Amino acid sequence: MKDLRSFLDRLDNEGAGELLHIRKAVSPEYVVTSLLMDLEDSGRFPTLFVHEVEGFSIPVITNLHATRRRLAM
Repeated sequence: MKDLRSFLDRLDNEGAGELLHIRKAVSPEYVVTSLLMDLEDSGRFPTLFVHEVEGFSIPVITNLHATRRRLAM
């Protein structure tokens, strides 16, 4: 893969919950971390793509290398 965009496209196309899009605007203080903790508690480790973070003009991508498989990619 040549860049982050192609990596995210690959995750999105593979399905199986590898990439989770959050399109609702979220607070930057605790919401992203809370989402990750809830997912991890249920045994899920997707990459999160948060499209809107209140007070910021850029999206947030997190948990990119949360699994060995994605780290190897």
